[in-house]
Formats: sequence, C-alpha cells, structure tokens
Amino acid sequence: MRIVLPALASVGGCASGFAEHIASAAGSNTPSATVSPACVPPERPVPAGAEEGEPARSAEEERARFAAAVEAVKAELAASAEEDSPLGAIFAAHLEMLEDPLLEEQVEAALAEGLSAPAAVDAAAEAICAMFADIDDEYLRARVDDVRDVCRRIRERLTVNALPATEHVCGTGDMDGCTQTGPVPAGVADEGALVVDEGVIVVAEELFPSDLARMDFSRVRAFITARGSVTSHVCIIARSKGIPALLGVDVAAIPAGARLLVDAPARRLTIDPSPEDLAAMSRHPAGETAMLRRVPVFANAGSVEDVRAAMQAGADGIGVFRTELLFMQATAMPTEDEQFAAYREAAQLCNGKPLIIRTLDIGGDKALPYLPLPREDNPYLGFRALRLCLDRPEALFKPQLRAILRASVHGDVRILLPMVTSVGEVRAVRRLLAECMQELDGRQADGADTCPKACAHPRSGPADRPYGSAIPVGVMIETPAAVLIADQLAREADFFSIGTNDLTQYILAADRGNPAVAQYYDSLHPAVLRAVSMTVAAAHGTAETPAAPCSAETPAPAADGETKAGRRIPVGVCGEMAADPVVAERLVSLGVDDLSLTSPEGIADLKRRMGADRR
Repeated sequence: MRIVLPALASVGGCASGFAEHIASAAGSNTPSATVSPACVPPERPVPAGAEEGEPARSAEEERARFAAAVEAVKAELAASAEEDSPLGAIFAAHLEMLEDPLLEEQVEAALAEGLSAPAAVDAAAEAICAMFADIDDEYLRARVDDVRDVCRRIRERLTVNALPATEHVCGTGDMDGCTQTGPVPAGVADEGALVVDEGVIVVAEELFPSDLARMDFSRVRAFITARGSVTSHVCIIARSKGIPALLGVDVAAIPAGARLLVDAPARRLTIDPSPEDLAAMSRHPAGETAMLRRVPVFANAGSVEDVRAAMQAGADGIGVFRTELLFMQATAMPTEDEQFAAYREAAQLCNGKPLIIRTLDIGGDKALPYLPLPREDNPYLGFRALRLCLDRPEALFKPQLRAILRASVHGDVRILLPMVTSVGEVRAVRRLLAECMQELDGRQADGADTCPKACAHPRSGPADRPYGSAIPVGVMIETPAAVLIADQLAREADFFSIGTNDLTQYILAADRGNPAVAQYYDSLHPAVLRAVSMTVAAAHGTAETPAAPCSAETPAPAADGETKAGRRIPVGVCGEMAADPVVAERLVSLGVDDLSLTSPEGIADLKRRMGADRR
C-alpha cells in the first residue's frame, strides 16, 4: 500500500495563516525528510464521574481529595519546571495555572452542586476552556491545551486506575512494531537514497506536554498530529529539538507500524514510500534559508512571563503585547494601577528595546463576566476591539491609555490600535491620548502620585512629566478597509503592524475557526500577499496616490519632505506566519521591516537563519 497525504488544515486554524501546517525543525542539521515506522500511541482514557464500586463521599471529602491531588501535581510540575528547557518553561507555566484561584473557584462551584472531585475537575476544565476556545487570537486559544493538560493530570491523580509513567519511546504504553526500522528497499541505497532512521514517527490525534515529558526524543524522528497549531507545545518542542512536525493530518489513515516518509519542507507525508520516493527525496538535502536582508525579530506576548521568555530568547523587542489576558484573568475590571504595574514590568524587562502594547481587543468573541455585551451572530464583524473602546472611553479605554502612558517612562513603549477601519478612529484615539496626558499632568500638579516613590523615570520629558515623550502610535492592518486606505493611515500613524490572522479571514471570507472552510484559509493566497505588498508600498511612500477618496474624511495634507503617500513608516508582520523561513523570506522580499513571532524557540531559530543572532 502506498498512500500520499498532504498536511491538511487543522481544526482550530493556524496562527501562521497556512492551510498546510508545519513546525519546521530548528537548525541546519534538520533533515529535509525522515523515514521511520509509525508509532500510534493508544488513547489514555480516564473514567468519568465517581469511580465505579466506590461509596459516595461528602462534599468535604471530595474537596480534600481534590486538594491532595493538586498538591501531588504541584510537586510533579515543580520538579519538571526546574529543567532548563522549553518543556521546563511550559511546566512552570502549568504550575502557575494550578496556583490561579480560577481553577479552585470553578471546582468549588461544581463540588457545591454535588459532583465528585473527578467530575468537578471535568466541569472546571470545560468552563475554563470555554472562555478561551472561541477567542479570535491563536495564541490565547492555544492555551486551552494547557488547561486541559493540567486538569488531566489532576484527574489521573483522583482516579484509581491512573496510568503510571512508562519508559516506552512514545511514553504511552507498549506498541507492537513501534521500534521496527526495517531495511532500505532493494536497489535504493546504491542510488544514494535516504537511510531509514532508527526510531519512530509519533502519530496522534493530539499531544500534550505531559505526553512529551515521557518521550525519549532521541528515538523520535517526527511528529504527526490531527490537531494543533504552530503555537502549540508540540511545535515549540519540535523546533527546539530539531524534529519535523506535521499538523492537521488525517491520522486515521495511518496504520501503526507503517513506514512513513515525512518531507518537512514540502509539508508532505507518504505512507509506505516506494524506492522512487526515497531516491527523489535524497536529491533535496536540507539547507539554511538565505534571507534577502536582516530585519528585527520581535516577539508576540500575552503576559509578563511571555516577555521575560522572549527577551531571554534574544528577541529584538515585543512586537505585540496582547492586553486581553490581563483582563480575562481578572474577576473585575483591572484598575489603571493594576494595568500600569504589568506594563511597567514588561517595559523594564525589555531593557530599552521596543514594547508595542496593543490596546484591548475584546468583544463578542472574548467574553468578560464583568463586562456584559450583547450576543452577536458574527462577533468578528461586530462590536469589538477599538470600536468597543472608543464607545466606552471613561470606563474602559482611558484607564488603559493612562496606564500605558505612565509605563512609557520605563522603556521604549509604543501603542498599537487593533481593528482600525478609518482615519477618524486614529484621530479619535490621539484626542483621547491628549486628554489622558492632561489628566496625568493635572495629577502631578495636584501632588497626586502616578507612580510609586521608588520608580525611576528614565524616559521622562524635559518637564519631568509622568509619561514619556513622543510615544509612537501604530495601526494594525487587519481589515480590507485598512489596506485600501493605508496611504491615508500612513499620514496618521507612526508604524503599521499587519495582523495576518484576521486579514486573511476577512479577505478570503473564510472563518479561520471553522474547519469546514479551513481549506480556503491560506495566508499565502495571492490576494493576501498583494494586500501585504499594497500596505508596504503605502507605508514606504511608493504607492500610487488613488483618486480623490469617496469619503467624508479628509486626509491630512503632506508636509514638506513627505512622499506622495506621506512620510515613510515601518511595517511589521505579527504572528507565526513568519516562523516558517520560506514565508519569512517572502515577507522580507515584499519590503516588511520587522517580523514578530510567538515562540521563543522560533525567534532564536529565525535569527540564526538570518545570520543575525544579536543577543
């Protein structure tokens, strides 16, 4: 039998925007192809509800069982978190999740309804995951896997038949045929074909960090999963270990023990490859991607811990600091001081490198319990992001703007506006910023502290104001409208950041969270690439000025020395689209000035490929 499978679109969409998902291996020693037998780990079922044959327990007993299980898992994670590796960093984050009161609150609510401890953990996991599952942000949505893995660990501790750890290569039980390697087909070795690797290719519906921790990576030649994205942990670990990974594959068609050929650069999988297949692959050796020019490599971050990890990985700054997680983790609207504390710490961690803070992108797809919003049939086209913030300036937007302004004295802080569709929106934000500056000036004049006494103000203006001077304001280009009026926005903004996730789904009319149309969601579609090119041309002043706009908004006149499209401003691309070196090269060739990635390992890898390891 010989079956050829392309890497299909994964269920949850992809942060990089590919219809074909892959986490390319890191480093020049990564093979362009690997040939090994398939190891299909068995499912790890956990009994539902109370354990069969056990007597009912009181709520207090179930509460004590849950507390004991949590402590046991904490001890496991604490030991794993000490490892200086990507897995260690992941387990450190899992440890923080266990200490988050949200999980305990959800379990307590379920126990109060009479559920057993295992069932209460299930209910809590479902409730927390529901908060993230529909978020229009691949990075945050991928954190569902962390919640599920942490809860699965607790669940196993609570069940009588919890699965023990194993030394099996896949870490999930014995599999006949897993370690078979077999000979190279006759006549192929003489032609210089690939030698079959000693080891296995792990094939699974999905893999969790706890699964990866049990693996002997020296025996793993590749990962193939049905679910996941390039922000998932299997991709992060694959990149760090130099192991190819194909995501979104129909794994049901892969029998255990079948010999597989994984062609990472082509995102192609062949079952039972022929001698001709092997010979063809041997003619495509691995090699580094030569970038046309060096550009800064920034990081995407959702928390202060993400910023710390990114800077340790050598990021040139933070291209997008998502502020949604701060709001989603809170039980009430974060105050200005609470926001300021987070932004200040992030700025200090950047140590003079840019920190681009994206204003709140919340709405129908990101529900907050303390911010009731009407249900929308299509939240992606609804009352969200900048639209919502401008509608509620006093209660929502201005406290965040003041917090960002105050943090700007602690580093190179910049402001990024999401979901912009008009020049008027940018001007409205600048008016609000002016008001916030006046309010902060007034506080200082009245003697009210806007920063703790111990704060240093390295970037204060000449008048020692409580905010930095000349804070850049950028615009996210993620709507077709923003692309089409990019020349006008370039006169209002200090920089552009192209959000390829939303831009792709809006241009192609393909919801990236809908698996039924996943084949249409492709960030390398000519229309999307043309939008990127148009945006760069407008930002760099090389675009042709269109006819008089059919709009009530009048673009600002060009100042002396400006080009016909306005002053030249930099353009970045945020998202894992740039994690693939082939696509990164394409973006750079289109004139993009900087790239921003989520994975710290991806940052280090891309900088290495660019020959610009400037840590």
